[in-house]
Amino acid sequence: MRFFVSMFSLLHVLCVINLDAQDNVWLKMPCNDCGGARFHDVEFATPDSGFVASSLILYRTIDGGRSWTKLERDDLTRSGIGAISFINGHTGYAGGKELLKTTDSGESWISLKDVSGEYTGRHISRLQFISSGFGVAVGDGSLVVYTRDGGLTWRLGSSGCGTCRSVSIASDTVAYIAGTTQAQQVEAIVERQRKSGQLWSPIPEFISAGRLLLQSAMTTLGVGRIWVGGNRLQQQSRFNQHLVFSSDTGKTWNQPSTVLPAPVTAIAFVDSLMGFVGDEQGDIYRTADGGFTWAREYKGNAEQPIKDIAIKGKTIVAVGDYSLILRRSELVSVAEDVPTNRPTLRLYPNPTTGAVTVEPGPGPAQLFVVDVLGTVVMQLLAESKTTIDLSAFPPGMYRVIAQTSSAVRSETVAVVR
Repeated sequence: MRFFVSMFSLLHVLCVINLDAQDNVWLKMPCNDCGGARFHDVEFATPDSGFVASSLILYRTIDGGRSWTKLERDDLTRSGIGAISFINGHTGYAGGKELLKTTDSGESWISLKDVSGEYTGRHISRLQFISSGFGVAVGDGSLVVYTRDGGLTWRLGSSGCGTCRSVSIASDTVAYIAGTTQAQQVEAIVERQRKSGQLWSPIPEFISAGRLLLQSAMTTLGVGRIWVGGNRLQQQSRFNQHLVFSSDTGKTWNQPSTVLPAPVTAIAFVDSLMGFVGDEQGDIYRTADGGFTWAREYKGNAEQPIKDIAIKGKTIVAVGDYSLILRRSELVSVAEDVPTNRPTLRLYPNPTTGAVTVEPGPGPAQLFVVDVLGTVVMQLLAESKTTIDLSAFPPGMYRVIAQTSSAVRSETVAVVR
């Protein structure tokens, strides 16, 4: 029998084997009185103080996720908490059948009666705030409510997603929501709102790319970079992935080189280079190159799918079904991270004042130039050795990534003046 293993496949397998041997970087944490709770949202107000939401109960940690206790409160149980988000270490919101607010780090919660009646019969599934006071809550029945004053007043938005499953606020003027349409429950839709009005406008460019996903998770890096994960559809020919991303606010979409074998259900990034995804099989994958390649870091099981991942400072926690709470024992920045064994790219001169010669290796390669914010600032196809001009970009550090049919190689280049 003949076996053929491409260089890329071999490198991917080696990375997976190496990281699988280090499953103990993710440790299961104890949770008092959790029973078989199905956790679906985790949020940290500070690196030490955090909350996990099940359908009826909130659980709390004050030691960075190492131990958890149940919040015995009738108002939380009555509300059926679906999501939680904090503006700062003291002020946060929880959403379910109604919206609740805390100003004392979760010690007490009050109901926001002025908005709760606006969506009677519907349920909030995701909620996010940023420090400016811009907050968005989404849920079933095309539910979108938002505030721009830290929750003092709320307004209903108009959305096209039949079941809104995710929200990600990119800035104080741009937010994204995603979910499935009412007409076709297997078609994903991403919509975007700007500060000027309450209508959420679809991103037309996503519809064709998004048909592959029964959308489950989304995050953004800055205003332009969007990550969407879910369950791919077999009839989609353009993508074979459970994860797609855009670096230009949805104008074009790409997929990672590493094929993720199961539907992606959670996405979280530390910075523009390091990120984590969780899937329906209970596995967690990690990237250190901005999401172009991924390696499995935790091997779980399908009975405990990963539902959400939260990062605060150097604290990172993942949660899932049947009381699953995982804590990563150590989280370092990309600058401190242990280098991967992936071969580097040959490029010169480095540093450069503009022109850079790139040798991507055998065969044609797709070249990406990525800035420190994780934005793809240049993209081109190179048949062989080629020269790219970076003189139009500000001085600083850039990452050049070459994606071929057999491997992904990258190298950092400094632009100086």
